[in-house]
Amino acid sequence: MNAARLVARIRETSQPMAPVPTGESPSLEPLPGVRAVVFDLYGTLFLSGAGAESGVTRESLQTCFAAVGLGPAPSGTDPAERYLEIIHRHHAARRQEGVAYPEVDVREVWAEVLGEWGIVATRDELQQLAVEVDCRCHPSWPTPGMPQLLATLRDLGWPLGILSNAQFHTPLLFPALTGRTVAEWGFQEELVSYSWTQREAKPSRRLFLQLADAFEDHHGILTHEVAFVGNDLRNDMAPALEVGFRAVLFAGDARSLRWRREDASLAGVLPDRVVTDLGQLPALLLPSGR
Repeated sequence: MNAARLVARIRETSQPMAPVPTGESPSLEPLPGVRAVVFDLYGTLFLSGAGAESGVTRESLQTCFAAVGLGPAPSGTDPAERYLEIIHRHHAARRQEGVAYPEVDVREVWAEVLGEWGIVATRDELQQLAVEVDCRCHPSWPTPGMPQLLATLRDLGWPLGILSNAQFHTPLLFPALTGRTVAEWGFQEELVSYSWTQREAKPSRRLFLQLADAFEDHHGILTHEVAFVGNDLRNDMAPALEVGFRAVLFAGDARSLRWRREDASLAGVLPDRVVTDLGQLPALLLPSGR
């Protein structure tokens, strides 16, 4: 299935979402010296309606299989359980290779699940299935203020990056739900990193270092001149601070905000700033709030 058809399917199956208030108080003192911004996607630029696994059930997957013409799953099997088992097995294998935070390509996972049932799915079917599962089990919608924020930064000529735990179809959320591609919003190719292409996920320090190098090599921008905006203290803030980025926690949606206060390894880790609305970022980052 080509990208245009996948974009159309994402648009058809997505529904508007609103953020759930967190009760957090923002810290909005100006953050001087910033010349570029990197964004997390799920839970930051896009509201995320479910955790990484919580929306995947036998019933929801049967609906996805039917939409693609692949189902139903054989009687007595639980595709949700098998899907997660295969992901965990792939992760375990990568950890044996020394990768602390492994990532999969979900198309390969679904090919393996279906193959166990004797179904040889085409590439188009696997891509359509991945989109169906994501839209139905892990719904997303642009965070309020996201288009205006990106337009402001793009029009100022700021280098913009993405570092996201994501799959092949994640960039298609932009044209499907905002009408513009990643590039049209001003994100530079060398500053965009998705976990599925790296086969490694945040909070891997390597991904942040790789991005820091790209800023310096391609734009002459040092790490302390880059603001990283994300919703997760462990996956976003801690590694961003470790490599020298400025860290801005997006605390605008209770579904995705991750302070992880029970994690002792994060003791003493605090973001430089906290925002509860993306519209607060220009005043934080830009001289005179331009």
